[in-house]
Amino acid sequence: MFTSIKCIDNYGTFESIRDIQLKKNTIIFAPNGSGKTTFSLIFQSLMENNVDIIYKKKRFGSNGRTLIKLATDLKTTKGETEYIAFSDHKWHYNFDLLNNPTIVFNNFYSEKNNYCFRFTENEMKSIFGNHNNLMKILSRYIKINSDIYSIKRRGLEKLKRLDKLQKLKEELSKIERENGPLFHSFENFVEKFKNKVNEYLGNYMMGLYINETKLVYFREVSGQKAFSIIFSLNINDYQGTLDTRSLTSFDYILSEGNKNAIAVCSFLAKLDLVPISNNLNVVVDDPFTSFDITRKDVTIQLLTSASQKVSQFILLTHDSLFGEEIYERLVKLGKKEETTTIELYNTGNNVVIREVDFYTVNLSPFVKNLEILNDYVMNGSRDEYHDRLVYSTLRVTLEGIFRIKYYKYNSKEVWLNSYIKFIEASEENGKYREMFRLKPLLTDLKLVMNYSNSPHHDNSYRGTNNVIYSERLMEMTKKL
Repeated sequence: MFTSIKCIDNYGTFESIRDIQLKKNTIIFAPNGSGKTTFSLIFQSLMENNVDIIYKKKRFGSNGRTLIKLATDLKTTKGETEYIAFSDHKWHYNFDLLNNPTIVFNNFYSEKNNYCFRFTENEMKSIFGNHNNLMKILSRYIKINSDIYSIKRRGLEKLKRLDKLQKLKEELSKIERENGPLFHSFENFVEKFKNKVNEYLGNYMMGLYINETKLVYFREVSGQKAFSIIFSLNINDYQGTLDTRSLTSFDYILSEGNKNAIAVCSFLAKLDLVPISNNLNVVVDDPFTSFDITRKDVTIQLLTSASQKVSQFILLTHDSLFGEEIYERLVKLGKKEETTTIELYNTGNNVVIREVDFYTVNLSPFVKNLEILNDYVMNGSRDEYHDRLVYSTLRVTLEGIFRIKYYKYNSKEVWLNSYIKFIEASEENGKYREMFRLKPLLTDLKLVMNYSNSPHHDNSYRGTNNVIYSERLMEMTKKL
């Protein structure tokens, strides 16, 4: 697993950051624009050996070189930490990544796994083992299929090349015959994978299942060999087939939430079927696009369960409530010491990383104000700025208490002064009878209201700045 990120320089939103400590479970809160997906692409580039990903994310306006350095829990023969580094336009490491693979879920994964399930060369090696001839066999197999397709699509011209077409078909049959066990293992894997995806789809209760499948081998732009599983769908009572797949475009019959659910389920199925999952590192970037509350809850359950199967689980999210829910589930599983929560914080020119407490982040403004006042009463003033924060919080907090306790009087025209008038009228006006018990507090309530009035009105015309005395502020705060 990755124990820390030693440095990220001149990459995307990151100008220069140092020593980000990672744990088995690392939850990263990253509001949009702070570099969340950029962060996940580091690991995608590493596992796909695609340096173009890093190059395309080079920091705008910077002439400095891009440098990324990751520390792992692996040791060299001398007992020193094994590092992975990106510099001079390539990745550098001294161990076999396939023994410690990383799988990344982000919007790029989702886009590539909506209409088919894509497996990279490294993923195939992780699943089927680093077979000496695996890539050589597949490379030739892909080339022959491509040549056959190229000849067939030429129409009448293909009649002139029947001999070559026949030879290619014979060679294709020979490859399949001589490597029967290898291709048979692919077919078995596809069946297992389909069943596992359907098992996960069942959790979302969408009436959506994978039906027929077909294996397609191809070569990616980067030169790596890969394969995809093309599939048809059963949607409630409709049973799709591969023959009718082109007639029912997924773009129009599936919602964005359905598409994303399919991608998430394919990702989770991969985690289950990788033989060395105990050495597997998982990076998940916002897995719930277009999900409603129910689907989010299902995703939280599935991800929490998946985190227990792998060596390392790194979650990036812009949703602090989602991050907190995952964290709380992990704590309930006894994983608090193995879990860290951090935030990517955009300062304008750079992104910095700091620890984050989801409980504090997710408090409502009213509760945050109560905590500010309670902290002031318990611990006193820290400085002038602290006094001004408390001073500006008094009135809105008092008004908030009234709005919650006496919610039936709320309207756009009702403010703190309105509630004070309701208390004054409570003895004669039966409508406000329930507020009569607050009459003994009326003097104190008016004192707090009048004292805290200034922050909510412009007094610049008076040419004076209201002086806040800590003793008086403490007296007023305690009255709440």
